[in-house]
Amino acid sequence: MDTMIVKTGKKYSFLKMDDINWIESDKGYLKIHVDNKYYVAAMSLQDINSKLDPNCFTRISRSMIINILKIKEMIDSEKSSDFTVILDDSTVLKWARQYRKNFPDLLLVK
Repeated sequence: MDTMIVKTGKKYSFLKMDDINWIESDKGYLKIHVDNKYYVAAMSLQDINSKLDPNCFTRISRSMIINILKIKEMIDSEKSSDFTVILDDSTVLKWARQYRKNFPDLLLVK
């Protein structure tokens, strides 16, 4: 899937998957963040996760999925085993400890 179509009222927005920064679940809806705006979709995080390319998108918490190609920096927390993730657009998110197994090991160079 290269494009996601999101219906808002009578308008259909065609979102390129490469442009999506992150997706969050909010009270039964999704907020799909592209640049500095978001689109709302009536869908569950689990449903959309099954349709996304696992080489580009990964779940980082119970309510968030990120585009790993948009990660600028990750900082290991000293107080917990969470990561602080900084995206290209300067958005700061937490990568929860229980989702660390989703970290793309192939990208890790020590």
